[in-house]
Amino acid sequence: MSQLPADDGERPGFAVPWHAEAYAMVQVLMKSGVIDPTTWPTRFGEVLRAHPVDHGEDEDNAYFEALVTAMSEALLETGALEGPLLEGRIAAWRRAYEETPHGKPVRLSPLKGCATPQW
Repeated sequence: MSQLPADDGERPGFAVPWHAEAYAMVQVLMKSGVIDPTTWPTRFGEVLRAHPVDHGEDEDNAYFEALVTAMSEALLETGALEGPLLEGRIAAWRRAYEETPHGKPVRLSPLKGCATPQW
């Protein structure tokens, strides 16, 4: 992915904020060399083919869920992210999301005892 999704004039290029955030994360990881931009399209395409959109499923969400899956796999494969750290972040996100009042931004604090990746 090298360009933002097209704006059709009726809606923003991203349906929800986390889609834009996921897209931006992949761009930063490729520009910083953490994810190889020459292999990214193949990896992402494989994940998209492995998880086709189900009938009635939101196509935008399915696309960006595949993007996050491919990004996570790439980070785990390169060693930039370790399984326990990823699992811990997922659990922390769920807790923060569930504890955040509706309409307020979700705040995710650093995990104790885990180094923050320096990309």
